[in-house]
Parts: sequence; structure tokens; C-alpha cells
Amino acid sequence: MSDVQFDEDSFGTPKPAAPVVHNSAPVFRQTAYAPVPGLSSSQPKMVQWLIRHHLAGSEKSANMEIATIIFINIAITVFLVVFFL
Repeated sequence: MSDVQFDEDSFGTPKPAAPVVHNSAPVFRQTAYAPVPGLSSSQPKMVQWLIRHHLAGSEKSANMEIATIIFINIAITVFLVVFFL
């Protein structure tokens, strides 16, 4: 074997690890939104989000936006697979 010796790091002594504190229950931040007319709990969450953030005016337009996003994602995926693999 070789007679290689390494110097000790001189960056100081390692600090002890901080104690881990476990909460008994997780804390979730509650976000209150103003009620939007025409928004019901029976609609899918993505549709509700689009309407709440004024990105869609109705459930039908929200569904069309979601379908468009899915189509664009599939087109980009096909492009990447065809040209880069």
C-alpha cells in the first residue's frame, strides 16, 4: 500500500445536529377566495381554478382551454420524441 497521509480539515469543529421537532398535526394555510358566480363544487378543481382566476368565463371555455393545453403538450412530446430519439 502507499504511504499517503491526508491532513485534517481545518474548517472548524462540526456543529451538533439540531434537534428534530415533530408537530402533532400538520398546519395548512387557509386561503379564502371571494365567491365567483356560477362556480359550484360539482365542477372539477381545474375548471374551478381557471374560472376563479378569470382565465375562463364558463365551464365550457375552461374545458376547451384544458383540452388545448393537453393537445399542445402531446404535440410537444411527439416533436421531442421524433427529432431527439
